[in-house]
Amino acid sequence: MLRERVITAIILLAIVAAVLAAPGTLALAAFILLTIGCALWEWLRLTGLTTYPRPAYYSVPLGMLAVPVLTFAGCALYFMYSRHGAIYLLSVLALVWIADIGAYFAGKAFGRHKLAPSISPGKTREGAVAGIAAAVLWVLLTALWSQETFGAALVARFGVTLTIVLAVVLAALSIAGDLFESWLKRRAGAKDSSRLLPGHGGVLDRIDAILPVAPLAWVLSIWSH
Repeated sequence: MLRERVITAIILLAIVAAVLAAPGTLALAAFILLTIGCALWEWLRLTGLTTYPRPAYYSVPLGMLAVPVLTFAGCALYFMYSRHGAIYLLSVLALVWIADIGAYFAGKAFGRHKLAPSISPGKTREGAVAGIAAAVLWVLLTALWSQETFGAALVARFGVTLTIVLAVVLAALSIAGDLFESWLKRRAGAKDSSRLLPGHGGVLDRIDAILPVAPLAWVLSIWSH
């Protein structure tokens, strides 16, 4: 399992690096469309909309929600890359990844109080706070590191104090996105959204926290430039 997880992660990182290094934006657009297509298929399966002949009563609204959520997130990622470059986009994505990593390790080490036990028993309040703190630290450090980052754009436009508040909101949204997908999986009785990514579950499992963050980051990017 661990071997599969590591191999898949290396392959995914290589693909992302190649896409971001490719000239123009066509490669990224194709990658985003492929990702959204896979995530949409997984989302519809989790909501039961593909269950025939009689899907559950809640399948239609939950299934319809997938289209705007995935579309807005995909467009946000594309436009942030096309207008501000790879470093900027990676600094946004890393905010989500670092919040998740910080929450995981802090939760393992110090977690005592469950965040949402009926939805995701493994998540703790202590982990969530640590993840949010890690994301805030990332935004501030990247603002000092390079003027091409999302953090630098926020500090330049909104100042340090408001930037911290916005980083907290973005990190909290990443946790909410993760919990929402966990809720979908729990309703469907599924451990993962699919088995498309060996050792990692499905595509939706990997991007759930990014979905609510990307549109707000895009709006903030427009305001700050």
